[in-house]
Amino acid sequence: MTINAAPTAIQQGAEIYNGAITTSYRNNDADNAYMYVNKGGNGNRKTFTLSWWMKTGNLFTGTIYTSGYSGAGASATSGHIRSSTQKLTIDNQVNNSNTWSITSTRVFRDVSSWYNCVVAIDTTQGTASNRVKLYINGVQETVTGTYPDEDDDVLMNNQYEKIGTWDDNGSAYFEYDGYLADFNLIDGTQLNASSFGGFRNGIWIPIDTSSLTRGTKGWRLQFKQTGVGTGSSSTVGADTGGNDFHFTSSNIAASDCAMLDNPENNFCTMNPLINGYSTNITHTKGNLGVAGSSDYRNTIGTLAVGSGKWYWECHSANFNDYTMIGIQRARNKQTQDQAYGQTGAVTYASQGAYYNEGTSQTGSDDSITDFNDDEVLGFALDLDSSTKTIKFYNNNTLVQTVNLSSNFDNEDIVPLYVSNNGQLAIFNFGADSSFAGLKTAQNFRDTSGRGKFFYQPPAGYKALALQNLEDTPISPIFGIKPEDHFDIVTYTSDNIGAGGSQSVTGVNFLADLVWIKNRSSSSTSHTLYDSNRGTGRHLSSDTQGAEVGLNSQYGYLSAFASNGFTLTGGSTNANYINQSTDNYVAWCWKANGGTTSSNTDGTTTSTVQANTAAGFSIVTYAGNSASKTVGHGLDSAPEWVIVKSRTDAERWAVFHTSISNQYIYLNENFAGETSNADERFGDSSSVIVPNSTVVTLGANNSDVNENGDNYIMYCFHSVEGYSRFGQYEGNASDDGTYVYLGFRPRWVMLKNADATESGGASWIIYDTTRSTTNVMDDRLFAEANAAEAANANYNIDFLSNGFKIRDGSANYGFNNANTYIYMAFAETSVKNSNAR
Repeated sequence: MTINAAPTAIQQGAEIYNGAITTSYRNNDADNAYMYVNKGGNGNRKTFTLSWWMKTGNLFTGTIYTSGYSGAGASATSGHIRSSTQKLTIDNQVNNSNTWSITSTRVFRDVSSWYNCVVAIDTTQGTASNRVKLYINGVQETVTGTYPDEDDDVLMNNQYEKIGTWDDNGSAYFEYDGYLADFNLIDGTQLNASSFGGFRNGIWIPIDTSSLTRGTKGWRLQFKQTGVGTGSSSTVGADTGGNDFHFTSSNIAASDCAMLDNPENNFCTMNPLINGYSTNITHTKGNLGVAGSSDYRNTIGTLAVGSGKWYWECHSANFNDYTMIGIQRARNKQTQDQAYGQTGAVTYASQGAYYNEGTSQTGSDDSITDFNDDEVLGFALDLDSSTKTIKFYNNNTLVQTVNLSSNFDNEDIVPLYVSNNGQLAIFNFGADSSFAGLKTAQNFRDTSGRGKFFYQPPAGYKALALQNLEDTPISPIFGIKPEDHFDIVTYTSDNIGAGGSQSVTGVNFLADLVWIKNRSSSSTSHTLYDSNRGTGRHLSSDTQGAEVGLNSQYGYLSAFASNGFTLTGGSTNANYINQSTDNYVAWCWKANGGTTSSNTDGTTTSTVQANTAAGFSIVTYAGNSASKTVGHGLDSAPEWVIVKSRTDAERWAVFHTSISNQYIYLNENFAGETSNADERFGDSSSVIVPNSTVVTLGANNSDVNENGDNYIMYCFHSVEGYSRFGQYEGNASDDGTYVYLGFRPRWVMLKNADATESGGASWIIYDTTRSTTNVMDDRLFAEANAAEAANANYNIDFLSNGFKIRDGSANYGFNNANTYIYMAFAETSVKNSNAR
């Protein structure tokens, strides 16, 4: 029995990926698809490892692997790896009753990217928790349940095995829906995740597993072949691991084999997380097939783009009039009846018309070529030219070129589908030019050589694949990670008391803004320290209080260090930052390492330190009786500005770009206000939004500019792949709004800007350091001193490309049909993000 060493980082190179995986296969639950093999004898049923990569279709349902099956009904016996309420369960069932069962705490609801799953079993281990281990994306998971007995011969790694289905006396059911890649069984050895992948700058990537010793009954399925039926070296279930245990496929079509969508080349699909108008679209064929149950059901793609030239196709299977396909802004309202009619939406309609932001541009139907059954539509989106356009093609003939309005500028644009009475559309973003077997596959590549299309894409246009995205400046390809600019650290108090000290480490840089909250106590305020004001001085986001300092009697941050900070107890105690043995979180931002400069861009001189690469600056200035402009030191207009008087007990005034005609207070749970907004962020006669050099402040307003007061101002703007400040609309459903960010978030703060909800419309803060997996419900409130608490009424999922509201109550959190503003910082950009 061998257990490999702990996972290690892969050395950085010019490319993130190694070419270890190039294909996948698509298992369609609606087709009752699966694979099976008879190995002629059992493997080592005490010790073995299974590893696979998966990209789920519908929200995770079905069975990944089953083995050792016999009997039916009350006598059903088998071992499984399967879904259970969207979690992953590993179990052993005898006579229809579990003898042991282990389940992940994580839910698998990220449909836009790939998971690597490793199940490592060794029942010879004396410690029960070592007998079954589950790794997701290189990290061992927390699991619940009961473990097998010591030296138990489990039912997996049996002579009879199936992939993609459960077995009931030879009959298949509870099929998996989605993609699978590089499936390995290692017979006789318990390995950990480092045998199947490695970390490169925080990204878990595949490695070549060809050199692994698989034992006498092990196998490897790479899904490179397109043959189907009886297993052989030329079929999709070919065993390339050396033992020739070729799997026979059932109800798997050639078009489901050797798919280009894989962990190293992730393509766009349509998105089942969208809760569209009235009822959801049905998503099939690995989320490339979509059909609405009635009129005007809509869904969008999983990948949004803001620049570049992009091409995709759609097969019209059985369309009626008023089926519409095109584009929209990713932030458009998802529950909109007739989504094609919104600002920022352009569609090609089946009746021979096109709609530009709600208006028919043809005057009547049949004014342009309509589209009927068995036609291939093409869409060419140009976001690089001075005039942005979308071109519609029908069977490779240009039908219409539409010039996009300024409403599409600086926006994320996604493919849009609006159904009419149940029509089926099959999309091809480059992974399947056969449209799930409805056409004969063609092999036309995009300008980068990626993807396969039915028709040749226009010159210079690319497939909607993540590897076609440009690398953002804050990117693992350059060895620069989001955590080099924003980091989170948790610590447990050493109970240092009066005069004691504690060093907190683990921050990836010399922090300039440190926001600390006691997670355990409901009587301890937030404390914010920054290097402009210096150590020992704090403000609290949950109070109007003036700056506390120097060196509070209740403890303070006494030093900013290269990898953290030092906490010191005050003359009385250390309760602000180090109480008892409480747990704390610190959110940390990098500005300029404490080096400030005078800024004269505005009408008043400010003191600034700025991190222009990350869109963040810290500004101090003095108030006066006149309207003024204050230089912020960034190279783009701030989208989120927080201002607080250091001198007096005044409220925290917030500007947010999505409610630019309002102001809102960080220390309160009220809605945004328009009354006297010009006196906060304006010239006292009109609201003036911040520009690329200055923030405008009203005359003699105590919140932002009172004569004789000193102020602190924090300024942020979005940086692609790193931060985003936007808005969404609630949908009054437990299946809440999906928000595209263009990155996998690490920290998100949300606020209802329209109304005060039951229980208060709080500033709700989530992060992945406190909540390591989905579903996330460990929330803190910026405007309250409440302790951290888990509450299903505030459920949210962080995803590889954004977040999804999973609220459980119409009276809390996010369900009201109101506008919500958000502030988000990344864990990694969407281009290289693992599924979460």
